[in-house]
Amino acid sequence: MDTSPGHDIEKFRNLLNQEYQWPDEYVFKFIVPENKKTQILEALPPVKYSERTSKKGAYTALTIRLVMKSANEVISIYQKVGEIEGVIAL
Repeated sequence: MDTSPGHDIEKFRNLLNQEYQWPDEYVFKFIVPENKKTQILEALPPVKYSERTSKKGAYTALTIRLVMKSANEVISIYQKVGEIEGVIAL
């Protein structure tokens, strides 16, 4: 069984292409340390988003809706955001 990162990306790409008709709206959800929220939003095109801050204020849950042209665009955003330390993608 192939467990390389490229294999996982290809599997995710195939799943996206089965579930969506591009272009389509895709919902991204991230949990981010409060001090990284601006960095996440700067990594994306200008967007409308909703947020919810944790009880202690250390984390923020971001829900971002974007119209994506392809599965590759979705993957690209996950890769870009994945480079930011402490971010959890849901």
